[in-house]
Amino acid sequence: MERMLFMNEMADIMTNPDQLMCIDEAHRNWRTSVQKKGHTPIGICCVSHRHFMRGQRVSILPVLTIDGIIVHDIIPGSVTSLHFSEFLWECVIPLTNPYPGPRSILLLDNCNIHCAEEIRALVEDDAQCKLVFLLPYSPDYNPIEQAFSAIKAFLCCSWDDFSLSVIDRACHSIMASKAWGFFCSSGYI
Repeated sequence: MERMLFMNEMADIMTNPDQLMCIDEAHRNWRTSVQKKGHTPIGICCVSHRHFMRGQRVSILPVLTIDGIIVHDIIPGSVTSLHFSEFLWECVIPLTNPYPGPRSILLLDNCNIHCAEEIRALVEDDAQCKLVFLLPYSPDYNPIEQAFSAIKAFLCCSWDDFSLSVIDRACHSIMASKAWGFFCSSGYI
């Protein structure tokens, strides 16, 4: 019932999918990206030689619209509330328009770093946009979660590349054609 009410509320405030900007963070640990399986003929042991690498955590902070990922940041370590508010101020707010224009509704999950009063003031008061928080445990209503799956699949294919440029290429691979499908399956188109 609550999920249905949320989608009805979204239908009331969103007249066009080009209004929606989905923002979230995801993480990658280099150690967990190492391929762990291999194939050999029957009866021959599969032996893998690889360098030991201590895991380094890297976070990505992308913005998904109907046009694809329009801006992203790659951060060593975890995203803090300071990183998030600076990213909004420097990278996201300049791309927004006052509500009800295109790129005027920011959709976030209810993570602690997203719920600060400073974030609300920045989005609603300064940028004159709408700030919408997802229901708890409803990642299926955020198209960016599907974008993260596509990014992680891209990274799995590049499992031996430990440069930050591979994450950059993965984010740039999410273009309008993919974003359209993500928005459709999340119920916004």
